[in-house]
Amino acid sequence: GAAGHLAVVGGPRSGRSSALATMLLGLALTHPPAEVGAHVLDLGGGVLRRLAGLPHVGTVADRQQPDLVRRVVAEVVAALDRRERLFRDAGIVSVEEFRARRGAGGFGDEPCTDLLLVVDGYPTLRAEFEDLESQLLPLAAKGLSYGVHVVLSANRWTDLRPALKDLFGSRWEL
Repeated sequence: GAAGHLAVVGGPRSGRSSALATMLLGLALTHPPAEVGAHVLDLGGGVLRRLAGLPHVGTVADRQQPDLVRRVVAEVVAALDRRERLFRDAGIVSVEEFRARRGAGGFGDEPCTDLLLVVDGYPTLRAEFEDLESQLLPLAAKGLSYGVHVVLSANRWTDLRPALKDLFGSRWEL
């Protein structure tokens, strides 16, 4: 939606992963894979691993796959960089224009119109993948302008760095 990024916060066993799965399944029911795609970092309890078969989901990586986790983040960062060039070269001035032109059949090389990076277990990302956490702020800061969204879950609002937390317009607290 207009708020773009989503943070789901709640204590242990409050349903954060289930909320993320429900959101992704809802998007899959209402949008074709050409409109919405997702890459998932399942750093929580493994609930999101079940979504790997959805045509909307490109990759699901967990904490036992550190190389894959890093590749997923690198892929989303590369997608944002590619879109910045695409917008400049094609004269696109807004993400709405991009969506309209994609809907009319343009930019077939782009795998989807809106791309989500879903991080279930943000505190684990901070603790075990410190180098990747620093890449989330630029993704969240620039991504919405190019159809790239960050969705994450955490235990407490204080788990999120203030600069990152301020970029999340949609917040679900469980």
